[in-house]
Amino acid sequence: MENPSNGLGELRGVHGRRLNSLNKDYMLPADSVEMKRLNTQHRTLRTGLGGLYPENYAESITRRLAPQQGETVRICDLGSGSGDWAAEMATAFPHSEVLAIDLAPGVPVFKVADVTREVPEYYNQFDLIQGRCIANGIKNYKGLFTSIHHYLKPGGILISAEGYFEVLGEDLKPMEPKESGDSRNYSLKQAKDKYHRMTRVWALRMWPITWKSG
Repeated sequence: MENPSNGLGELRGVHGRRLNSLNKDYMLPADSVEMKRLNTQHRTLRTGLGGLYPENYAESITRRLAPQQGETVRICDLGSGSGDWAAEMATAFPHSEVLAIDLAPGVPVFKVADVTREVPEYYNQFDLIQGRCIANGIKNYKGLFTSIHHYLKPGGILISAEGYFEVLGEDLKPMEPKESGDSRNYSLKQAKDKYHRMTRVWALRMWPITWKSG
């Protein structure tokens, strides 16, 4: 597993927690408490998906990641967090190079970078890229997909998964933020007003898709 570093980005203190200093839109911390949550999140997603990637596409993914004569198989984990997925992929595909990119340094040591900024050195480099649960640090999600398109080799695969960000009421319908009403509505309005730049992610299409940039 490849573990390059650019000097390990500094962390900043916010309300007693440590946050990354590269992207101020991403407001989740980077401390031991958060790492435990990310460990749990990884195990939950692994159980739900049936493995490290969607089990109904396992054949396509393993075929793409099979050893290739004269080629280096490369995997990239965007927003790697605790690094669990990257480490387990490196174990599952020991012939591959796995690059873990995150806003904050972790264990193992990552490439510390902001995935919202294009990195030309990664153009046409990866057979598989995963980016999951990173939307709250992304202003332009479709723009990110366009960048990822450049990073993938021809025929490369992208795995993307995001949560549902709406707050639902007891009827399972989205709650509309209001100035008055119960504390949940007020808190929702305050959160949306303060964090209005939070990205909205649309379901684009189910796999497989042919991506057209531009």
